[in-house]
Amino acid sequence: MKEFKNTPRIIVADDSKLAMTFYEHILDYLGCEAVLCCNGREALDEFNKEPADLVILDIEMPVMSGLDACREIRKTPRGFTVPIVMVSSHEGEDEIVSGLNAGANDYMVKPVREAHLIAKLKTFLRVSSLHKKDIDMVRSSHLFAGRYRMEKLIGYGAHSVVFKAFDIQEEEKPVAVKILNERVFSEDIAHLFAETAGKIKEISCDNILSIYDFGQFGEQLYLVLEFAAHGDLAFILKKGTLSEYDAVKIMLDMVKALKELSLINILHLDIKPENILYDGKNYKLGDFGFTPSPDGGATIPVKKEIWGSAAYMAPEVITGEDSLSIKADIYSLGLTVFEALTGDNPFYSEKAAVSIFRQLNVLPPGLRAFGKNFSPALSDIIELMLSKNTAERPDLQELELTLPQLLELMEQKKSREDLDKARKEAEKNVKLLQSVKKDRDVPPVSDEEESIARHLSSEIERIRRRAYRRSQPQRRFHRVLLAWTILGGSALLSLAVGLILYRLLWADSTVRPPRGAKIVVMGVDSGKIEEQRILDMSKAVLRSTGEKVGYAYQCEKCGRHFPVTDEAPRKKSTDPDTIFAGIFHKCPSCDSFFTIPVKPQKE
Repeated sequence: MKEFKNTPRIIVADDSKLAMTFYEHILDYLGCEAVLCCNGREALDEFNKEPADLVILDIEMPVMSGLDACREIRKTPRGFTVPIVMVSSHEGEDEIVSGLNAGANDYMVKPVREAHLIAKLKTFLRVSSLHKKDIDMVRSSHLFAGRYRMEKLIGYGAHSVVFKAFDIQEEEKPVAVKILNERVFSEDIAHLFAETAGKIKEISCDNILSIYDFGQFGEQLYLVLEFAAHGDLAFILKKGTLSEYDAVKIMLDMVKALKELSLINILHLDIKPENILYDGKNYKLGDFGFTPSPDGGATIPVKKEIWGSAAYMAPEVITGEDSLSIKADIYSLGLTVFEALTGDNPFYSEKAAVSIFRQLNVLPPGLRAFGKNFSPALSDIIELMLSKNTAERPDLQELELTLPQLLELMEQKKSREDLDKARKEAEKNVKLLQSVKKDRDVPPVSDEEESIARHLSSEIERIRRRAYRRSQPQRRFHRVLLAWTILGGSALLSLAVGLILYRLLWADSTVRPPRGAKIVVMGVDSGKIEEQRILDMSKAVLRSTGEKVGYAYQCEKCGRHFPVTDEAPRKKSTDPDTIFAGIFHKCPSCDSFFTIPVKPQKE
């Protein structure tokens, strides 16, 4: 076994001796220290003695299962960042999801292949070494960029790590230092990163997280940001959903932030709960992973895949449209507020491909579908913001006009609900009940509140009409196509109905007399003509000869008589003349179609 100071330590727990031999062989080949355990309890005890760089757990083990061991390791301070791989003989989706929900980073199905295991070990050990470097930076009170003393590791993003630090040049002022991973570094990104950060640093807005400093330290880009002591919206939502008042407050604050960014031609394109922070008074937009367009317009970053989250992305961002607008951020904001109110993101999935499919093909349910008494005005605004058609979404100006009125309406509603809650609490206590005045009853909805609600409803309706007009150019082609489709279908239907009516009504009544009528018949072979009452032409014969007969027809052109049998129109043929003759009874002598049935002399 190779053991030296920097040897990666890997804990493996499996109750199979054959599997343990396999793991020991692979780990020895990679030069790792292998700690072999027979169950989850032993693995947990070994981790508590000395943390590992990686943990491999079989799910089904005696004493303690791999799932329970994974959960317990995650609860320890040193187990927060360690990579954990679950192994099982089950490959069903439920088993995989249960393993990931327990805190595992990955899941492998038995039998584990050697090449597959080696590839995963190399990947996770590299990530673990990066995390260890970050933790060591905090433990050693490392002075980053010669100025910022790292105090606490706040968390990880997809391509960055965030620390709480103190600026020693500003009297130990608390700041947040965001450091991008070296693997996303390039000269183009560094240039655009600096250009964008420089513009945002000049913005003075209560709803945008202030940038104090930015730069490049080695091959790492970093931002020094205002520290929001109350955390982000994702942390707040772990305690429960928000009230309508707080949700509208977030919308209004974010609209103010987006307006400031739009003035310098910048789109955020990554609005989500993790990027909305709270300082105790205002909500602030942070995590500036965006860049301006080189031509001065507002478009997405050069490497958009670095920054976005598919569960919150607007459809036009996912499809990679060349020209984007602030409407993409309005969509993401609407989806974030939808989640804050309901606790659910209808597009979220562990797999980005599933989130992308849902964003492009699934319509989110309305707020009323969640069974809560949501304000109709708020429901309508969010519905408009989440429209797949960008033209139907409200713009910043419309939201600036509407949201303050909606916030005022929510304030009055909140005031009434607070009074109602206070009255109910007072009624539970007899002593308090005696001190409560009769005039403390919950006031009814005021005329002012009703007036605001009516005005807000009319304003939302105007937004709908404006959105409809904006979307007309996009719908014109579809309307023309639909009109032509309906016209063509109607013409074909009319033709079919006409042919059916002709065969049922006109053709039968003129060519074939009703059953039992007295008609002129003609022998097919003899050409003899006589009148007789006919019931069934297919069985009719001349009384005198017993010969099969047909209807007696006469050509108006040459005057010749000829029989038309019942079978003639039914004969199948590919010859157009034959088919035409079968329908209109062509004269066999002169080929004329001007033929008429011979009428009886008397009834």
